Amino acid sequence: MGVFLLPKGICNRLENMMNGYWWSNGSNTGSIRWGGLGFRKVYEFNLSMLAKQGWRLLTNHTSLMSQILTAKYFSFMLFFLQSSLGSNPSYIWRSIWESKCILNLGICRRMGDRCSTNVWIDNWLLDSASQYLSTNYIAGFEHLMAHDFIYIPTRTWNMGHLQRVFDAQDVQRIIQIPLNSAGGVDFWMWLRSRNGYYFVKSGYWTNPCGKDFGMLKVSLKVKLFMWRFSKSILPAKDKLITCRVDVHSDCPVCGSHDESLLHLFFEYSLSLQLWDSMGKDWGPVLSSLEWLVEVLSSLNHESMYSIFMNLWGIWWNRNKVVWDHKFHSTSQICQS
Repeated sequence: MGVFLLPKGICNRLENMMNGYWWSNGSNTGSIRWGGLGFRKVYEFNLSMLAKQGWRLLTNHTSLMSQILTAKYFSFMLFFLQSSLGSNPSYIWRSIWESKCILNLGICRRMGDRCSTNVWIDNWLLDSASQYLSTNYIAGFEHLMAHDFIYIPTRTWNMGHLQRVFDAQDVQRIIQIPLNSAGGVDFWMWLRSRNGYYFVKSGYWTNPCGKDFGMLKVSLKVKLFMWRFSKSILPAKDKLITCRVDVHSDCPVCGSHDESLLHLFFEYSLSLQLWDSMGKDWGPVLSSLEWLVEVLSSLNHESMYSIFMNLWGIWWNRNKVVWDHKFHSTSQICQS
């Protein structure tokens, strides 16, 4: 698992075998698998182990593995994170390459002389929401390095240069980066560990959305709700039926469709009105987790807050209908 990426079908069968063994009651009849025993997701654990190999490609350029894969699949001028899959990749390279999604969630460029950090393609900011710039890419300045914005005599940021290239938000994020007067070479750092080195456990528990819900100034119930939403474990009726709870599948809010998370948050007419009031048109959504990863990866905390509270309002309205038989308008939901 540390070298090859297992097919998802095999990973699912392994999980079913583990759950079937521990949740069975000794009989041949089916058993309900409620979860909660702490089993790791095999596919995600496989990716986190492969990310260890990707980390070695980034941090140990002199290793034989790094030299062979670099020579075959990407230029010495690029890092592993900017590499492409290639036209005829080996299965080992394809497996390691897939682990970039894990590394991109917690890796950051820490600089000494800043001569090898490209401001456009490297994740080098300290912001927990995103280590990338929000400023639009400027044609003709693709080779700008971080050291181009440092006033060398005093080792401080050159505010004039920063303000001419970046927007105000990025300027504030950049000047928060401390400059090392001693210099030294640029290096990669894993933000999810105390010592800055990647290890498999931290990669496995890295938030798949790339966002730290705990950093948002919202109530604990909203943070818990968002975590359950990202895991697709909110007790919508389709989930309850899967767990053999005897309930009707009809949506309690509209009554015309089977209730699922995707229907409730992205297809129901009231939900669409709420998103439209924010100027959002998500189109067809196939997975709540994929939607979070795609949509929230480039948003700041203020935008995240608005979207999270909108999701919470939809769920709050659904529960009011189920338990209190009270229907609310879009304005009432926004005030909830």
